[in-house]
Amino acid sequence: MIAFFSFFFISEMKSHTAGDSVQAISMRIDSVYRPFEDFEKVPSLKDKFANIVIIRYGYYKGGERTGYFIVVEMELGFSPYTLEIDYNNEGWKGNLSLEDIMSGLNFVLSDIKSKYGLRRFYDVWIYPPCYGDESIEISKKYEDRVRGDKYDGGLLGELYGESRMLKGIKDILALYGKVFDNFVFEKVFYFTSDEKDLPKKILYPEYIRLSFHDKDEEN
Repeated sequence: MIAFFSFFFISEMKSHTAGDSVQAISMRIDSVYRPFEDFEKVPSLKDKFANIVIIRYGYYKGGERTGYFIVVEMELGFSPYTLEIDYNNEGWKGNLSLEDIMSGLNFVLSDIKSKYGLRRFYDVWIYPPCYGDESIEISKKYEDRVRGDKYDGGLLGELYGESRMLKGIKDILALYGKVFDNFVFEKVFYFTSDEKDLPKKILYPEYIRLSFHDKDEEN
């Protein structure tokens, strides 16, 4: 499925410069909350939702909050089971490099491992603004290889599978004993460009979900 992508992501993509990574990245816990706490009053939903806990880690650069963050989901009394890397516009004008994002991911995994363990942790989700530059390069390769105007999801998936972003996530998770299984994305958005240094269509999955299992499960 292909649809038009919002202009917001175009401006975010263009704002990245090489100098953005000079200042050190730090991570802080911005909030810990239970989004479905009221479900404790509903017996049929209590076991499924009421005990979900969200921990939100913010990316900071030079002491300033960026729009990037990592959300960790867990249940009370259990280790986390999924993690999401995302962005929203909080007034910060810069962009983080892939190396910055991976550094924050490594910090968060180390922190939740020390506090809660990673026994039940199997999923990483990443959303479009976090791989803007990566998608430009992938779209260039896609444009060079695709035939005609027909959308080729298999080719796009192959190119994302070979990307630095997915390799970086897999390498970091391997440090914590997690073995990569597969990744999926269900929707692809695009916007068109007439700038000569950009591909005609820049493609973005709505999200990418990577699945893992524990290395010791293979024994």
